[in-house]
Amino acid sequence: MTRRSLLILAALLLITGLLGWRFAQPVTRPEVKEQPRIHVAGRRIEPPKSPAPKVSPPPPMKADTGRPAAKPEGPLARFFEQPDKLLKLTPAQLQSYLASNKRNAESLLAAMRLTGDIEFLREAAKNFPNDAAVQLELAFRSGIPGERRRALDALKRIDPANALSDYLSALEHLRAGNPTAAFDDLSAASAKGLINDYALPAMQSAEEAFLAAGFTSVEAKAAAMMGLQRRQVEPLRDLSKQLAALQKAYTAAGDTTSAEAIRQMGHALGQQAQFGARYFIDELVGMNIERQFLDPANASARQQELKQRTDYIRSLTGSPQWEALMRQGSAAEITLFVDRLKLYGEEAAIRWLLQRH
Repeated sequence: MTRRSLLILAALLLITGLLGWRFAQPVTRPEVKEQPRIHVAGRRIEPPKSPAPKVSPPPPMKADTGRPAAKPEGPLARFFEQPDKLLKLTPAQLQSYLASNKRNAESLLAAMRLTGDIEFLREAAKNFPNDAAVQLELAFRSGIPGERRRALDALKRIDPANALSDYLSALEHLRAGNPTAAFDDLSAASAKGLINDYALPAMQSAEEAFLAAGFTSVEAKAAAMMGLQRRQVEPLRDLSKQLAALQKAYTAAGDTTSAEAIRQMGHALGQQAQFGARYFIDELVGMNIERQFLDPANASARQQELKQRTDYIRSLTGSPQWEALMRQGSAAEITLFVDRLKLYGEEAAIRWLLQRH
């Protein structure tokens, strides 16, 4: 199988390891500056004198030199032949979709995602400033630090139960050299519930946009699934690395109490990323974060639990039924799979598929 086929399959299955999602705008990570004494987790600590090291991006994947795969068949054949072209739409293709939805916030966000034109997002931000999904996209995609900060503050106000806004805000504060505010955000996030990136509405609106552009029903469903973006993955990974560096600096400075407070914050981040995760990429990222901040008292037992869960996920996603479904499956079966993924999550959809074969 060629590298191209592997990448397409990875996008279809939403599996980590083969495909990554990056934060929209790369931001230079400034050093964490020395600050006055800080209140964290009910006590006062001092930031370490040593700044957190900068995190380098992972190296690019090497090209595959294998033989080309056989020409795909089935209702999704053209997705394997021209995936880049078919997962993007032009503004002209989106006109009827935008008109039928009165250019509401959801349709403008779909247009922005499917064209890559941030002007659709700016229109949504201007006309729908109290829409949580709009503010989250602005926080992800804006290259202006002040604009990102305003978007995150607005998201905290609009959806106060969403821990994602606090975690993204903490990362922004650490990058700006303000650990005091970052620790406040981390403490607030640990007391909240789920991390919500509003993925389901995004997937549904993308499907509707593809239908309006003339795609068949099964093509629209597959395209919406293939194009689903997990934009919070990279920021949460970056945040965990920043926290690990801070913990190390506290330990090196002999402040083990403050180091333990940071460990607890990182552990909470890892567990929240797993809790209620609908997609394996989110759960796997959460497990990797948790591994960095395990309690030494039960680290061995928890490591074993995390390994068993990781092995189980790999056993589900390593089945050849995946490629068979997407390359040769019927339109009806592909439709059912995508619908189940939206309703019940990735694990339940995969188990349903494997039970059928």
